[in-house]
Amino acid sequence: MAGSKKSNSDVGSRKSQDAVVDIGKVVKENVVRTGSGGLTDSEVEAKRAEFGFNEVEKKKKNIWRDLFMRYLQPIPVIMIIAIVLSAAIQPSEWLSFGLLTVELNLLVFSAWRSELNTNDAMSALEDGIAPQIDVKRNGSWVRLYTRELVPGDIFLVKGGVVAPADALLIGDEHEEPVKVDESSLTGEALLATKHPGDSILSGSVIKQGELEAQVLSTGENTMFGKSLALLGGTDQVGRLQKLTTRLQLLILVCGIVIGFIIFLVLLFHPLDSTSFGDTVRTVFVVVIAGAPVTLPVVVATILAVGARELAREKAVVTRLSAIEELAGMDVLCSDKTGTLTLNELLVDEPWLQKGVTKDELFEAAVLSARKEGAEAIDLALFGCAPEHVLDSARNEYEAIKFVPFNPSDKKTLATVRRKSDNAVIVFSKGSPDVINRMCHSSNPEKLREVEDQMISFAARGLRTLGVARKFDGNGEGWTMLGLISLFDPPRHDTAEVIAAANQLFVDVKMITGDQQAIAIETCARLGMGTTIMGPELWKTGSGKVAESEFSKLVEDVNGFAGVYPEHKFAVVEQLQKNKHVVGMTGDGVNDAPALKKADVGIAVAGATEAAKGAADIILSEPGLGTIVVAIRRARKTFLRLNFYVVYRIWASAYNYIFFLILYVGLRFRIPAWCIVLVSLLKDIVVISTSKDKVPVAEDPQSWNMVHPTIVALLMATTSVITSILYSYAILPQYGNWWHNFHVAPLTESQSVMAIFLQLVQSFCLTVLSTRSKGFFLDFKRRPSLVLLFSAIGMPIVFTFFAVYLNAVELGSGPEADGCGWGAAGITWAYSIISLFVAEGVKLGAYYALEFDGKLRQKRKMQRRQLQKEIAAELLRDGGLDRLLQARPDAADFAEVTATSTTMKSPRDNDTDHFKELEEHVVKLETEVETLRMNLKDMDALRDGLLMFARGQVGLDQLETLLTKSHLE
Repeated sequence: MAGSKKSNSDVGSRKSQDAVVDIGKVVKENVVRTGSGGLTDSEVEAKRAEFGFNEVEKKKKNIWRDLFMRYLQPIPVIMIIAIVLSAAIQPSEWLSFGLLTVELNLLVFSAWRSELNTNDAMSALEDGIAPQIDVKRNGSWVRLYTRELVPGDIFLVKGGVVAPADALLIGDEHEEPVKVDESSLTGEALLATKHPGDSILSGSVIKQGELEAQVLSTGENTMFGKSLALLGGTDQVGRLQKLTTRLQLLILVCGIVIGFIIFLVLLFHPLDSTSFGDTVRTVFVVVIAGAPVTLPVVVATILAVGARELAREKAVVTRLSAIEELAGMDVLCSDKTGTLTLNELLVDEPWLQKGVTKDELFEAAVLSARKEGAEAIDLALFGCAPEHVLDSARNEYEAIKFVPFNPSDKKTLATVRRKSDNAVIVFSKGSPDVINRMCHSSNPEKLREVEDQMISFAARGLRTLGVARKFDGNGEGWTMLGLISLFDPPRHDTAEVIAAANQLFVDVKMITGDQQAIAIETCARLGMGTTIMGPELWKTGSGKVAESEFSKLVEDVNGFAGVYPEHKFAVVEQLQKNKHVVGMTGDGVNDAPALKKADVGIAVAGATEAAKGAADIILSEPGLGTIVVAIRRARKTFLRLNFYVVYRIWASAYNYIFFLILYVGLRFRIPAWCIVLVSLLKDIVVISTSKDKVPVAEDPQSWNMVHPTIVALLMATTSVITSILYSYAILPQYGNWWHNFHVAPLTESQSVMAIFLQLVQSFCLTVLSTRSKGFFLDFKRRPSLVLLFSAIGMPIVFTFFAVYLNAVELGSGPEADGCGWGAAGITWAYSIISLFVAEGVKLGAYYALEFDGKLRQKRKMQRRQLQKEIAAELLRDGGLDRLLQARPDAADFAEVTATSTTMKSPRDNDTDHFKELEEHVVKLETEVETLRMNLKDMDALRDGLLMFARGQVGLDQLETLLTKSHLE
């Protein structure tokens, strides 16, 4: 039910401190007035008018004040000083004054609008993943956004739900309590047990159990609502924002140092009749020209564009910095059910204990399930059970208590009363290991029988559900009724998606609570490899795996089976210790700790609110395909940002060093308006990079400022050298090389425009090189039309300006005059050649910096792929099965040994018969020794093959094992 959009500030005008409900003083009359059918629409409207929506309003910024404050940041302040100097010192410097004013307002307004757009984009994304909950309204259950709740509403709390308001748990004395995690609110690490009549706080997480609850207070009126309201106005600065701010300040400081050097030189050795005021203004203009004024605009725009692109691919980011981590992710730990598989369970032929009928088994399974909010397993059971069994479960039994499934116990418990004889019966279904141990802990033979059947089902890729029954009050224990086999087929595209992820150098590992055999079968079908660690990895005490061994295992294995929530956390933590950027998928409340711990927590489609709250990315489409698409998008966004930083550092270094040498070394000055105009054009080029087309990076991307800085500085050095050589060559007092091209020598004023044109071409054309790690003319890396116009269109337009400008003196400094088409053509040729020289330096720098890392990564993935192929071949051809089957059975070995021992005692005194028996004993002893040797060699060979599949030994070591074997 959708509510009106009226703001809380409007409806909250009538709120007072009296409306705040003390969680320790329950308002009982609310519980009494609300009927079992929940609130009606009219009651909701009345309470909405009084209390408003269930949300804590964020403190909104004054956008106009924010716009004004942007003018007071360091770089805008320097620009304002330069503008004032242009107007005060030289009134004729109107062009510099106008250009600086335009640039200042353009950049401040662009940054302001970019932040507004980014905030709007994030708000829209947040609206798309707003939490929902089951609420009872008008006598029926409906799914509503949590902001629609009002005091008096009845809603359902169960495992995975985040309490949307302060509420009172309701129910009778037979209801099972719920386990609640309030650590984020109270700091208490232990789970709180809450019974009907107890209260829960808004923001607490339901870990286990299921009850109804009634809302006591909402929004800012909740126990912690006021604190959240205060926190709502606090700005959180992300890592990337801090990094770009530091980069901006570092470049600005370098510019100020270089500007001070220029100032000292021009102060004591002035050019021409340069005044003190001209010198100061020139220094300010040079500093501004190289300052990264567009850095915040471009970074914010690139991230906002990336977030929108991910949202279009059904992946919503909860924080913009998650894009960076997703681009660098190199290990993805994926759950099996619903992500790698369809989570559409089909019931196969069950296995029955002796004396149990199929109807009895399915009746017990249905009674230990709950139809309201049914999970996939429960839906499959209700769908396959015969109609008469469902009728019997509905009509012949009365529910007393139900304990839902939870990740710790791995079973459900349903206590019912049979109407025919009032017998109280407890039914349970769940993990077959848990049910088997519960029923047969004291009967090893029966325990083994059930385990064999479980392995038989698992070998066919079937999940297994154990079902048991206990009669309450007769002193008897649990009786296992049988096993129900379920088939959860892999998604049709999962194998291709995993292969695509591997091509992106992302290692996909399965983490599942299912049996090891099922995990192996599923991995084999998906081409993931079959090295799956089972419950033996999680042993405690003397059998516990050493940390050093665990560190290597998490690297080498393809997955983990039989895991509990704490195991998922341990795997993620160890992979992070091994210097991996780890992604983790999950959907349940038990996945929340691992999702929070992972660098990239991914809540899959249909995840609980607790999982979504812990995740960095929320998927709205099932399967791994969305994740791989999101990785590609994130890497594009990261590359776009990375290439912009390279260009930004290059432009600043090129600007500062070039003008330092031009003023100090060549003793030549160009008008301030030329510098400002070049700076303005450069800013337009830079902003256009935010929407550039970039390729998908082949390997994971990590933010390493060293590499971009080295590449940018090397390219800047090359560009400065070529530009200074050009300036030296064309100036009349130096090279004056024009006669070599049969072009009339340029005057000083014409040289101004030639240098101006060369600067414009350098700033514009170089972006074509910095936007890619590969060769810039590669058609696959073609730029966007906007960038192409900025990089090529603007230099062409300003070529006409440089050619046809009449001799003018626009302010202080030398006069500027058109350089002519001959000089312009030669300048174009020189700039293009310079671009290719810088491109060569760039390619060489990237090759030298990244070669070793890429080689190691490729070798690692090739080794992993070889292990997967060998494991898949063994599985497909039955080689491993035949190998294990060829191993003599322990019972056979014991039988032969016993027979030989018995035969050593002759049963009569017949000499011939005794000799015959003696010969037979020797033969049997020989057979026993052969069997013993075979056992030893087969064990060694099996262990060798498993070690090879895990990557613990190489081909040479495996060959040595085969050579040493006594087997033929």
